[in-house]
Amino acid sequence: MHHKSIISFQTILFVVLFFLKWTNAAPFQENPLTKAILLFDKGNFQEAEPLFRKILDERPDDFMVNYFYGACRTENGHYSEQDLSYLLKASKEVTPLDIDYYFGIQLHALNQWDNALRHYKLYKAVASANDREKVNLNLKMEQCINKINPFQTAGLEQITEEMPENLNNNQLAAEEIINFNINSEITYLYVSHFKTTEGEVYFKDGNTKQKELEAAVTQTEALREKYKSSKSWSEKDSIGKQILELESQTFELKNVVKQLFLQAKTAESSYWQTATTQETETFIREMNAAEQEIRNRNAVQTATVSKSPDIIIPSVLPFDKPTVRPVPKLKSSGATYKIQIGAYSRGIPNNMKSVFSKISVIRKVENYTDEKGVVVYTTGNLNNYEDALVMQKQVQQEGIKDAIIAAYLNGKRIPLEQAKEIEKEK
Repeated sequence: MHHKSIISFQTILFVVLFFLKWTNAAPFQENPLTKAILLFDKGNFQEAEPLFRKILDERPDDFMVNYFYGACRTENGHYSEQDLSYLLKASKEVTPLDIDYYFGIQLHALNQWDNALRHYKLYKAVASANDREKVNLNLKMEQCINKINPFQTAGLEQITEEMPENLNNNQLAAEEIINFNINSEITYLYVSHFKTTEGEVYFKDGNTKQKELEAAVTQTEALREKYKSSKSWSEKDSIGKQILELESQTFELKNVVKQLFLQAKTAESSYWQTATTQETETFIREMNAAEQEIRNRNAVQTATVSKSPDIIIPSVLPFDKPTVRPVPKLKSSGATYKIQIGAYSRGIPNNMKSVFSKISVIRKVENYTDEKGVVVYTTGNLNNYEDALVMQKQVQQEGIKDAIIAAYLNGKRIPLEQAKEIEKEK
């Protein structure tokens, strides 16, 4: 088997937490979850897996059950995106010390070399030397670097059988159109166009995070619709908290995506700044020829566009002209935009308290006292004016009809037009 739980304290803690949450009169040892966790802790993954499966069927959203089941599946040699999804669901709520190891194994088995290596490194940072040696961690990391997959067993049959026999994984990846702008002359059509390992890793990580961002945005929009249609205040309260968590996650992911794509662009720009004129011209000719070939084959992939305007740099852009086109520029700047939902010197008016109460459930509301002693209430923390317009409209639909956009620089209020000018200069 690959690995045993790193520290007994971690497992004991999980057992206690679940015992307190899910058991009432049943004796501790008779609880199915307790039995499954004890089997897991002893390394009896084959016996533990069906027990966790049964519990998961009853509680599909339980993050810890998802973790243990995903870990068992990994230990028992099952590798697929479905098995990976159990770990992903768990990671939203809890991060056991060995979850990065299991992430690494699943991604390694799916030939996602860079992501697997990143998770192996995270695990290496927290695991003891003895644990690292037990799972041959250095060997697995070396295999990722050399793109060697030792996990191609029966567990991968469902995935590999869907791949055309005449295409290998690298060829499949090369067919994905990315249209990633580097400078005014260079735009990459494929991941294979990257010239630096650093740039490629940053781009792939950014692409992965963007997919997470798109999923979070879609889920948030679905919850908003559910919130509007719900007639139960308790349900609204629960949905509101979920929306708030997702908005926080979306904001963080958006910044991560921007930063990763910017780092990828910077790494590649540095390469082309030192390239010869001949190399640059040759690359552009090859790129334009490839673009023409794609149009001739009529095999251009459909753009992946999120419904949310929060996504600044799409991973796949529309593509219908023979000229090389840049992707949208990053719009982050030193200026930030917030949605002002109220400003009061004598407290929130009684007729607005219920609206504020609802808004504070859905969104994170902040306040500060200005130089005149007026308490200003705001929500959001956006990097560009377009996103601020969208959020302003959302807040108005949620009940704050007179919500306005306020701009700040280094924590101080500035005129809106000044913020726009700062943004244009970036």
